Amino acid sequence: QAFVHAAGCELVAREPQYRSHTVSAMLIPKGIKAADVVNRVLEIDNVRLAGGQDTLKEIAIRVGHMGPVRSAMLARGVKALARALTGLGMDAKLAQAGVDACAQVLARGK
Repeated sequence: QAFVHAAGCELVAREPQYRSHTVSAMLIPKGIKAADVVNRVLEIDNVRLAGGQDTLKEIAIRVGHMGPVRSAMLARGVKALARALTGLGMDAKLAQAGVDACAQVLARGK
């Protein structure tokens, strides 16, 4: 979630009380297709994300963070997401800001 905010994107669940502890859905920047992000992350970094559902199919992705997930796993996934978004047209500085924000949260152990 720190990545999403720092990268200038939005979570689908805008209000904290509706956010899940097991999966986060993020709206993709305009001009980028969710399916392209999902495919690119899988092809380049072997990380599996999911597209949005129903009306969010083309404009959102879902990132799972459940079970025995370790900080290194989350960092790897966020870096893969940033790499894919940058490759598809997102400003590299925004993507890196997201990676840095995530790293700060993980360093605090939250």
